Amino acid sequence: TLNRSESVLRLLDCLSQQSVLPDEVLIIEQGGQNVWDHQSKLNFHFPIRIVYEDIKSLTYARDKGVCLSSGEIIFFFDDDIILPLSYIKIAIDFLNSNPNAQGIGGRYVDQNYAGPSTLSNVVSRLMRIRGHGKGNKILPSGWGDFVRGDDIYNVTNADWLFGCNMVVRRYVFNDIRFETNMRAWSFLEDLFFGAQLTKTFGSCLWIHP
Repeated sequence: TLNRSESVLRLLDCLSQQSVLPDEVLIIEQGGQNVWDHQSKLNFHFPIRIVYEDIKSLTYARDKGVCLSSGEIIFFFDDDIILPLSYIKIAIDFLNSNPNAQGIGGRYVDQNYAGPSTLSNVVSRLMRIRGHGKGNKILPSGWGDFVRGDDIYNVTNADWLFGCNMVVRRYVFNDIRFETNMRAWSFLEDLFFGAQLTKTFGSCLWIHP
């Protein structure tokens, strides 16, 4: 997060209502300053650690969180998302039931985005930056297609997970790491990370409706 404490507090409140609570929460504050002048509000039923970083990089922050965490299953959340209240339980149950799965994520709906126009869809298909929507797939162009249409109701195999809500087994970081040289928003970082995962572990990622 970057000086967005109100968004983080909303996410923490969402996490506190989960049917399975997290064992720990790490907040990587990239503003480099203490915007948490109301830490007395952080009265939740799980330990919270706030880490301050001057480096403004999404991938660096995620890598920092991995290094500081202790869990065997790591959840990555952007500060502005709203989760279903069974999100943690569904992810853990899926990974426990599927030992070859290294990561899982939920589908992603932008509440402030109406969707592309017909013209935009046509141009995107011609430029190979959008495919058939059968899953989160990395296209030959290097762009990422995402699950949509009737497939949003199914568990689908994926080449990449949405960075804002992905869940990964800890031990994968023994073999791969986030590309920490990416700065700021780190455009397409989730595709880059997904490509590393599937190259190393094969077909190992899933999107759950």
